[in-house]
Amino acid sequence: MNLALRPALPVQIWHQDAKKMSLVKRTVAKDCNNDEFDVFVAVAADLNLNPLRKQIYAFVFNKNDAEKRNMTLVVGIDGARSIAARTGNYRPDDQEPNWIFKDELKDPLTNPHGIEKCTVGIYHRPTRNDPFERIVHTVYWEEFAPLATRGDADAYEWVDTGDVWADSGKPKKTKRLREGKTATLRLDPDKQQWIRAGRNQIAKCAEMGALRKGWPEDLSRIVVEEETHRAQVIDAEYVDLTPAELAAKGEQDARMEKIGGPAIFAAFDAAGTLERVELGKFFDRVDAHTGKLAPSEITTWATRNRVALREFWGRAKNDALELKKILEQRSGAVTPTPHPGRDDAQGKAAPEPDTGAASLDRRSGVAR
Repeated sequence: MNLALRPALPVQIWHQDAKKMSLVKRTVAKDCNNDEFDVFVAVAADLNLNPLRKQIYAFVFNKNDAEKRNMTLVVGIDGARSIAARTGNYRPDDQEPNWIFKDELKDPLTNPHGIEKCTVGIYHRPTRNDPFERIVHTVYWEEFAPLATRGDADAYEWVDTGDVWADSGKPKKTKRLREGKTATLRLDPDKQQWIRAGRNQIAKCAEMGALRKGWPEDLSRIVVEEETHRAQVIDAEYVDLTPAELAAKGEQDARMEKIGGPAIFAAFDAAGTLERVELGKFFDRVDAHTGKLAPSEITTWATRNRVALREFWGRAKNDALELKKILEQRSGAVTPTPHPGRDDAQGKAAPEPDTGAASLDRRSGVAR
């Protein structure tokens, strides 16, 4: 029996709702200052991910040290699945993850289950007219498990450093091992999920690798939280911030100026690491980088950074068109074009050459 369809409800976009923005600032992004929060919201909106659904997170490292302070944006595995699903060419795996265990690898501190590696698959098809094919990816425990040299909980003491915090005047303290205590290599105690559910954590890393294989253009620069645990330790002490209000565009522009002015994020290495490039230096940075690449590598780079190139076109059209000509000459192919728009006040449509590669926006029907 067919069920009657309910009328579609109006879609509420979280980043256009002042109350939801305030909720995100007080909860999911409560370690972010105003500038970092603006960046977080901009990236989440661009990826069409909702932090209230645990699809994207903002982690602030060294938040009490202005010189070392750094915000890292990571996507939850559900967020990565959502990006793939919007293309219409994704189907979840129908098999459970394949873990390989070895008794000799078992260690109660570093590898409780003795996991050597894990393989996860997903189903992908190039277009909706093609059949689904299974893509698999394998990751190794020793490469992703967050191991740290730590002592037991009672092995540390807090001691004064002799300095005080400039904002509060309170003394700065540091944690050190008590005399007679030792530290050993173990799973990071701050990453309890790796201790309690290590099989699930390593499976998420493997699944993300499979998703990247299927959708390299859309996911090459996206990292899931579990993949960051090996490299960085997240400080669990949070600072309460004033609830955010929905900011006007002018206020957002002013805050961006405080962190170095307008900038574009692009990837220049094989790992897809995002680099923040000031708008005024983006042309020269791309020109210098692509001048060292082979024609096929230039095409790959341009496809991977098509969103960054479109953003550059939106902010500096003439420079972007000149850069586009350079990339085409060097690669012998058409580079990803900016998002179609209006060319001038007279209403001429901006030309859009055939890129030969469907973008996420076109496949999903999501307008940006």
